[in-house]
Amino acid sequence: MSDDPPEPSKGEIATLRQSALQKLNEFGNGEIDPRDVKRLTVDDDYVRRFLMHHDNDQALALEMVIDTFKWRKEMGVNDLTPEKLNKKLFDIGHLFPHNRDKDGFRILIFLVSKHTKGVYDMEDLKRLFIYWMERLEREEYGKWISVFFDMRDTGMKNMDMEFIQYMINLFKSYYPWILNYIIVLEMPWLLNAMWSIIKSWLPPKSIVKIKFVKKSSLSEYVSKDQSLVGWGGTDDFQFSFEPERPRPLPWLANAPGQEAKKVTFLESTNSVASVSAASANSGGGAAAAPPAAVPAGVTGQKALVVISPAEELVFDYTRQGATATLAVNNPNSFPVFFKVKTTSPERFRVRPSVGVLGSGSSSSVSVSVVGSEGGLGMPVPHALFVREKFLVLALRSNTDSASQQEVSDAFKVAPRGGVSEIRLRVGVSSSADTQNGISPQHSPTETLMLKKLDEILQKQEALQKSHTMMSRLVWVLLLLSFVVLYMLYTLPGCSPSLLGQRLEVDKLAEELADRVDL
Repeated sequence: MSDDPPEPSKGEIATLRQSALQKLNEFGNGEIDPRDVKRLTVDDDYVRRFLMHHDNDQALALEMVIDTFKWRKEMGVNDLTPEKLNKKLFDIGHLFPHNRDKDGFRILIFLVSKHTKGVYDMEDLKRLFIYWMERLEREEYGKWISVFFDMRDTGMKNMDMEFIQYMINLFKSYYPWILNYIIVLEMPWLLNAMWSIIKSWLPPKSIVKIKFVKKSSLSEYVSKDQSLVGWGGTDDFQFSFEPERPRPLPWLANAPGQEAKKVTFLESTNSVASVSAASANSGGGAAAAPPAAVPAGVTGQKALVVISPAEELVFDYTRQGATATLAVNNPNSFPVFFKVKTTSPERFRVRPSVGVLGSGSSSSVSVSVVGSEGGLGMPVPHALFVREKFLVLALRSNTDSASQQEVSDAFKVAPRGGVSEIRLRVGVSSSADTQNGISPQHSPTETLMLKKLDEILQKQEALQKSHTMMSRLVWVLLLLSFVVLYMLYTLPGCSPSLLGQRLEVDKLAEELADRVDL
């Protein structure tokens, strides 16, 4: 395309690769998938895509590499198989790759009319989309793809802005330089405002890739033989899931000489002093060894604590802010240290973030969302929660009495395998949103626009019902008219000549009546 940045040189590709590998070496055990590191090492085109995505800006490309690799490990992208997906989504057949555009690139089709927002779990939908993206990466070896939004017969109930925003975010943040076109077919005019919002999520250079088409103009981007019959083409394809055919991909083999590495979790700066600060206050000497860290053969695969909720930390929105509560329980016969970390300590306030649990005891951890200006009480968009995670660490102890600093230091020096980990994703209570009149996934302007669109579409549906009823009435009247005409011309005594004579008699009667009146 004419707006493409210049191709990076081999030297620029080598520079980004070296910088990324150095940065990745700083991460701890399990934070990065070694298969992704191997692809970075052996696949020049993959490195090139990060540079192209950011107009050959080395710093931005490096930041995207790191963010992408952390996200891929968090989501378990390389291990995402059909068996881990919701099979009902395949039965719907609303999202699948098929055929190619005129430039020869695969098309990922989204039949929007078959999708109803809120029916299926958003996490299942996200995994389905990631699965198809990864499968296309493997089948096409990282070549461009076109995303096709089939908007025929689409209404407000089908437009899932959260899901579409998630798609857009993946293209922006984790799948570099992969979009050829975003093709939107038969877009209802009442949904134009929603697409204006969607376009605002894209960088300017990507907006030109959005192509709004009708059936008559689709051939500019997709030929007739590659278009479905419903699009005006000749392909009568009906989606049915087919397993992926295995193919050799060097970066998916286990990388030799690399340890299996684990999302970067950081300590909340709002809840506990740092170790370095404590050392400075003690005169700069080495911190005393924590008295209570006793690994005793505990492995990182065995949870030492029980938490509630177990999988998703759900935030309730109120006028005062967004909060969640996490219960941590020690079911063991010995004391346990615990620590709560998050991917974004600047966004969450965790109190307490560390603590000691005696045998059979529990602790309640309060988590609050920090507003954009550092204060509480400001609604935070759902999109900001998409990538967030919490990590609950637990470590066996020989005492149930220790300061926060001693607990923190114990985790610093704990041997590998001595700390158990439980991960939590972040969710938002939909009931709280409705109760408080808050729609966190959109800005106030977007919320107002969507509310107005809802009202317009409700009126449109009422008008469509009225139009349908009037159309039926007109057809009934036309049918009755034909029946009457048929009877007039076919029944005995109703011949055209007799009708004419009757009309003349009626006319003479009217004239006589007029003369009598005179």
